[in-house]
Amino acid sequence: MKDLLLNAIRSTGGKFFGVTFTKADGSTRTMNCRIGVQKHANGGTLKYNPADRGNVIVYDVQVGGYRTIKVDRIHSIRFAQKELKLKMT
Repeated sequence: MKDLLLNAIRSTGGKFFGVTFTKADGSTRTMNCRIGVQKHANGGTLKYNPADRGNVIVYDVQVGGYRTIKVDRIHSIRFAQKELKLKMT
C-alpha cells in the first residue's frame, strides 16, 4: 500500500494535489500541496531519505511551508479530478 501511495504522489509531477491524513496528534488534516518545490528551501539538505522512513515531504501552499506526511497515515489523495481513498483500519 505504501508503494501505491508514493507512486500516486510521484505521478502528480509537481502539480497541485490534495491529501487527507491523520496528524501525529491524532487530528485529521486536509491539505493542498505539491512535491518538488525548492523555491523556499534554505539551501540545506535532509540527512535522511524520507521514503525509507515512510514519509513524503510536500510544500503546503496554504501555509507556505514544507510539511512531512507519514504515508501510512494518508486517508485519501485527490489529483486530476480523481480521488484515491484508502480504507483505514
